[in-house]
Amino acid sequence: MHLPLKEYQERTLETLTEYYQKCLQYENANTAFYELTQRPYAAVEGLPGMPYICLRLPTGGGKTFVACHAVGITASELLKTESPIVLWLTPSNAIRDQTLKALKEPDHPFLETVWQLSECDAELSEEEFPSEFSTGERGEIGLSQEGRVEMRFLGQLHQQMSFLTPDDNWDATHLANWLDRTIKHLDILQRESLPFLQRLVNHLIEERNIPIEILIRNKYALKDAAEAKIDSYRQNAHRGAYQNLLLPECETPVVVSPDHLLVELHRGARKPYDN
Repeated sequence: MHLPLKEYQERTLETLTEYYQKCLQYENANTAFYELTQRPYAAVEGLPGMPYICLRLPTGGGKTFVACHAVGITASELLKTESPIVLWLTPSNAIRDQTLKALKEPDHPFLETVWQLSECDAELSEEEFPSEFSTGERGEIGLSQEGRVEMRFLGQLHQQMSFLTPDDNWDATHLANWLDRTIKHLDILQRESLPFLQRLVNHLIEERNIPIEILIRNKYALKDAAEAKIDSYRQNAHRGAYQNLLLPECETPVVVSPDHLLVELHRGARKPYDN
């Protein structure tokens, strides 16, 4: 199950992204911070140029989940690297062990945060989405509530459903927006999904020469093909993240310090939001 970002978490990460972008624009972490917050900036002593901020969330606000997303944003927006080194600090061994256990689970949503759909190939092959459709080739058989055997053909069902939506004046943009609304992608922001779907539709029209009218008439079949394509990228990224996490020979392994090697932060230590 993919864990979606809550609205406040998404706003937090969008602000972090904007801050990093301004850091690069102004080449000054202080100026970028003040422009976004209108508050004085507390630089790290001895490292005045390094961005130093704190994302504050309430108890139960998903700080670990947001931190996982923040790692990817920091790598792509600020460091411009695919192999960042992350020092993950926790206030206790118990929380450290809990976080590590979660990151070791292959199906944990934390591992879904390291890929960008907008950068993936948006081409659908003939096998993935045929140029011509023949209805009635695929079907589903089931039992009705009265116990009767029922059959429905998916091709016919898709075309019948397409008549329920007024789409006479649609163009490629309308079709891409419809796909974005119809396909479930709670783990992917719209700024990632919509550009991908726009390129997917444009490729079918411009490169494979499929008329827009055919795509609209078969939009439910197109929705299934696009959704399967997105899910294949999701699964590949998921497996890659899990392998990079666990395999010691990978370029970015996770290294956990032994129990006796801990960093202690004293209560009087200065925090980035202390002024």
